Amino acid sequence: MRLYDSTMKVLLDPLPFTPYVSSNLLEHTKHVVFINGQVVCWAASQSPLLTSSQWQMLQSALNTESLSFSLAQFQQQQVAGHVLSIDCDLPKAFVLLPLRAVLLSLPSATAELLNYAMQLADWHDLHRYCGRCSQPLTDHPTERAKVCRCGARSRYPTISPCVIVLITRGTQMLLARAPHYPEGRYSTIAGFLEPGESVEQGLKREVKEEVGVDVCNLQYKASQPWPFPNSLMLGFHADHAAGEILIDNHEIIAADWFDPENLPQLPPPISIARWLIDDFLSSC
Repeated sequence: MRLYDSTMKVLLDPLPFTPYVSSNLLEHTKHVVFINGQVVCWAASQSPLLTSSQWQMLQSALNTESLSFSLAQFQQQQVAGHVLSIDCDLPKAFVLLPLRAVLLSLPSATAELLNYAMQLADWHDLHRYCGRCSQPLTDHPTERAKVCRCGARSRYPTISPCVIVLITRGTQMLLARAPHYPEGRYSTIAGFLEPGESVEQGLKREVKEEVGVDVCNLQYKASQPWPFPNSLMLGFHADHAAGEILIDNHEIIAADWFDPENLPQLPPPISIARWLIDDFLSSC
């Protein structure tokens, strides 16, 4: 399930692309290019999906090697991903944009593809060498995996499960601010699971650590892949059970109960945090 607008239809729709593995990158007709966690777009259209001629133009101008990989079949075309490491300006025909800003501007299908591409680009970039023998890893010929001739086990793309929960008390919502949020923005509580921890245990622990309250009546709502860097957000609604708000002043710097008619600045519509809030408000 994915979320790029506030409708359940998008959550339940199948993937708009087919993951695709091929060693023949010459057959790919569309290209997604990342530099230092940002995405290269064609300046005239602001599109992150470059044609083969645009990709060749970029390669020729920069004269640098790329970490390239097969990505997906999308709208009857084969798409490749590329990671570049450069410290020079792009040609004027291209522009380098933050991924979050680009995701907000795209149709949902293209945004989902870009989400997928960013997670794979990050995985390829961080798994160049074997952790056992330090030799370069190679791509498995038929699977999305990295292998080493030393016989170490195959490495598959990393997915980090993360719980995210809207806590309510009657019609009030408990929303919190993290230090990196834009001024005035509040959101739901979220955190990564620990090894050996169930989703329910992790949710209750994160809530207790970050805002000091206990919760009950956990209800799973939806999930969303989130490429910052490789999370799978597992969305829940929970009722307040006991306790007063007590923030940790580290991960959370402010938290409060909010009525539906007196809400702070909320997360952007592309996030599951916003969907959890909108879903609850629709039932009030």
